[in-house]
Amino acid sequence: MGYRAVDVCGEDQDFDDFQDGLCDPPGGGLINGITEVDSFAFQVPFTDQDRQLFIGNNAYMIQDWMLDWYVNCPWCKEQHQSREDIMMRQPSPMLGQDAIDFIDSTDTEGNKVFETLNVDWATIYEEDPDFIVPATNKDTLKTFIEYKWSTNADVDWSYKPAPAFNQEWPLPEDLAYNNATYQTAAIGGFPLGDLNWFPDQLADWEAQRDAEWETINNWLEYGSPEGPNRVEMLDAARPRDYKLGQNYPNPFNPVTRIKYSIPKAGYVSLKVYNNIGQQVATLYEGNQIAGQYIATFDGSDLSSGIYFYTLQSDNISLTKKLILMK
Repeated sequence: MGYRAVDVCGEDQDFDDFQDGLCDPPGGGLINGITEVDSFAFQVPFTDQDRQLFIGNNAYMIQDWMLDWYVNCPWCKEQHQSREDIMMRQPSPMLGQDAIDFIDSTDTEGNKVFETLNVDWATIYEEDPDFIVPATNKDTLKTFIEYKWSTNADVDWSYKPAPAFNQEWPLPEDLAYNNATYQTAAIGGFPLGDLNWFPDQLADWEAQRDAEWETINNWLEYGSPEGPNRVEMLDAARPRDYKLGQNYPNPFNPVTRIKYSIPKAGYVSLKVYNNIGQQVATLYEGNQIAGQYIATFDGSDLSSGIYFYTLQSDNISLTKKLILMK
């Protein structure tokens, strides 16, 4: 919607000052609010002072036809002719003053609420996306904007009103684009925007989304990102050999613990398989430093029977048997 000179300029400033960016910057912008740690529905081992804010992987641009509308809409021209330029609007910045003030806020003891703000300007883009299907309802959009500027009245600007009214998803708009940079600019190398516009990559994105939600739900339910199956370091002393201990208790129902040791840092996997070789759980997969560890395995979702767990690292593979008895 943009912002008005009348709202941000002082008594001794005019519209030229406003256009030159000399008036107070507007509120609003990309960041509208951040949930404080005390408002979380679960406990986390950090405070707001420990948090870092990251802004990146966004496209923020306004097409030329819209920039022109800020000056040449009929209502805008009337303001100019009436010497009421101070009522006219300019595009809002990516970060408004309200957002900056929030980011720079301090608590009652004078500590910054957020320790670090990292804006990755290399991944904040201003190029035109080059939409495959250009907007066909520009006139409706212009009318909507002009009414909001002038009388604050609402005009339905929907591309197709019925799906919007019925809250169908995805909406029938196709906002796929040709811009090659944007097609890999999102986190994970995905296209920026809604992946429904890029159906050949939707399944991969959904898998990433599900993994993220699993981590979040593990925090909510178990208080750790690993969930019921988790690994803890027992001793950072460097052991001599790779070892995989017998789980205890065994038989178990439904939770058991498995000790193992790795003598040097490297990629480690600890997985559980059923008696026909199908993987049923991953207790750990990733890099670990040398040390002794203990993994917790929760078999609540499995049926009684014999299972096997395998430790793999540095071309070493160790396997032992465990028994789930319900």
